Amino acid sequence: MYFVFSANALLIAASILFQNTSLAVYLNKYYGFLCHQGENLIFFHRTIKLPLCYRCMGIHSFLFIGAWVYELFMFRKKYKVSFWFLLIGTLPIVLDGFFGISKLIHSDFLSFASGSLFGFTCSVIILQGITK
Repeated sequence: MYFVFSANALLIAASILFQNTSLAVYLNKYYGFLCHQGENLIFFHRTIKLPLCYRCMGIHSFLFIGAWVYELFMFRKKYKVSFWFLLIGTLPIVLDGFFGISKLIHSDFLSFASGSLFGFTCSVIILQGITK
């Protein structure tokens, strides 16, 4: 499972490094299955355009980071993931999705933060389920 999370992080890095090549076309198609890629929501940094929105960038980045945090800190101490951990990790992305659909509040930072929390939560829950 660590390989999957690491491969995803490498693909994100490749989409940054090979921005204007034919590889970028294939990466955009790959991430098209994982993200809606709305033009007004795409993650931009100066001239670099990533094939992910802010929310999906947070999810995919923190799947990788959460896997390593779990391995380094939580796996050895045998922490139990509770219902509250799951609720705290998923509620912000549900609220962010609701606010995005209803167009009440939209913030790129909040989308990235809720995606990050959700990605970290998913990573820990998946790895705890596998290691048991």
